Amino acid sequence: MDHFGLLLLELGMEERQVNIMRQVLHNQECFEPFTCFRYLSKNNQSGCIQHKDITAFFKKHKLLHNKFEAVCLIKALDQNNDGSIGYSDFLNFIKPNPGETKQKISTVSKHGHELDSDVEIALLRLFQRELELHRKLEGLKTKLIEEEKVCLQESFFYFLPECNTRNFFTIRNLQEFMTNQCQFELIDEEIQSIFRRLDRDRNGQVSCEDFANVILPLHFDKQEQINWMYRQIERNCPATSIIDSDSSYTESIEIPVRTKKKTKTKKSLKSSYKSTTSRASLKSKVSTSSRLSLASKFSTNQSMKSKSKTACPNKSVKPKKHSLKSKEKRKKFTRRMEACVDKCRDMFEKKRVDRLSKKKPSRYQSLTEDDFDKRIPVAELLKENKPYFGLEVQGPEEFKGSKSMSDNQIKLEHLKQELCHREDFNIFEVYKMYFDTQSKGAISQEDFNTALRKLGCTKKIELDAEIRYSEFCSILLPMSKSHADLAINRTPIYTNYSNQNNDLSLRSPLDTSSVSSISDLFTGNTHKTLQDSLSAVFSQYIICKMEEISQTHKFLVPSRTLSDLDTNYCF
Repeated sequence: MDHFGLLLLELGMEERQVNIMRQVLHNQECFEPFTCFRYLSKNNQSGCIQHKDITAFFKKHKLLHNKFEAVCLIKALDQNNDGSIGYSDFLNFIKPNPGETKQKISTVSKHGHELDSDVEIALLRLFQRELELHRKLEGLKTKLIEEEKVCLQESFFYFLPECNTRNFFTIRNLQEFMTNQCQFELIDEEIQSIFRRLDRDRNGQVSCEDFANVILPLHFDKQEQINWMYRQIERNCPATSIIDSDSSYTESIEIPVRTKKKTKTKKSLKSSYKSTTSRASLKSKVSTSSRLSLASKFSTNQSMKSKSKTACPNKSVKPKKHSLKSKEKRKKFTRRMEACVDKCRDMFEKKRVDRLSKKKPSRYQSLTEDDFDKRIPVAELLKENKPYFGLEVQGPEEFKGSKSMSDNQIKLEHLKQELCHREDFNIFEVYKMYFDTQSKGAISQEDFNTALRKLGCTKKIELDAEIRYSEFCSILLPMSKSHADLAINRTPIYTNYSNQNNDLSLRSPLDTSSVSSISDLFTGNTHKTLQDSLSAVFSQYIICKMEEISQTHKFLVPSRTLSDLDTNYCF
């Protein structure tokens, strides 16, 4: 039960991180649940959210995803197993408190189908965090079920007390299991986070079906889950080993029993065997000595081959299925056949799982530790020359193996990784404080010119379109998913905002009249180094863009200073 307890503990930790994203979305001023639901399902006539809607939502913000993960996300949020997310399912997913779901159910949208920019970003981060949860837990679930050979039905009965006649457990049973069986001392908030993830229909009870839908991997279909549970019951936990014959569990749980075909008795077999063919009657009359003589003549004289065919006893014994007369032999034969069928089914399932797992790219694998409740002490680790969670800033010589990257792109990737390892750098915070200071949801020409001019990158940049938050992340974040997670998941410094509500928004613009530059908004002595890091990344990004355009149009850009470059070609 140690591996199973660790899975539940990891499930509770990830649920707490998702709940933080729910609170961020709920604290937005323009947040309306029905508006978000109508916005996601506006291209669907059925009025429900399907995997195509989620795929379109991610494609709009240019986030990496695939169809398999969108379908898995629908399966995880769908409670009535109809293949889509209804409004009640959507409310249970986005509300931080399950009790508020039954109180605040509104079907009226005040702002139409369009979403506020802050609400859209918060909703995107919530879906992204939910996907990261499933990406991390899929490997643990597969290892628990296939490698550790943990029986699901047996694990479910560990939650039930001895005198329980029902086939479900409550939050109290979960707390007793984590304390007594797993030896984990958890607080009430951690127990509630685990139970919320297990209780899919929010009725305060976790049934066997809910338990299977959460513990088993998402690529298992519902019918496969039921068949898999039945096979586990027959193999590892029969009714005699887990449930007593006089116990009351047998009344509430139905265990499937394989029906056997009716077999003939010995008398009927003998009578049918004697009256089937003439060869069988001949066999009963021929003595043992005559059989040996016939066999010797058959081996020595080939001319007697045609004559001895009728008298040869081997021909009548050849079909071996008639030799299975005893019940024990029949039972052994049926067991052997069932074992072969189960083995073939398991091999086919394992190959299918391996084929699906190979389709996932390595960039979807998140960090091994995602406890971002407190600020990440990256600066202290870097002072001691220790890598953070096994991550190190890769130097330019480590990228030279890639032929597709130029020297400027290698230098840009190195600067991005150094920026992500800074303790005072959060991508969302920089986006709000430096560029989108008025919470427009996009960066205009004037905002971008002002920010880069104060950073000292360039004097003039003319843009034809707006830069949204997802495009801004693609500029600053490195290609390595592990290094990018440091900047995305790091907790922002809320004291830098004009409002202290911790809602990740700047409703009133910052008063920059008393400061000489935007970098003075950061407290402490590290603001100059952060400004230098941002300036270096943007400057190198402009150089890389100029290099790409020069290679495309087959001309060389003359060597000039960065402030004199005409960057109209870059964006």
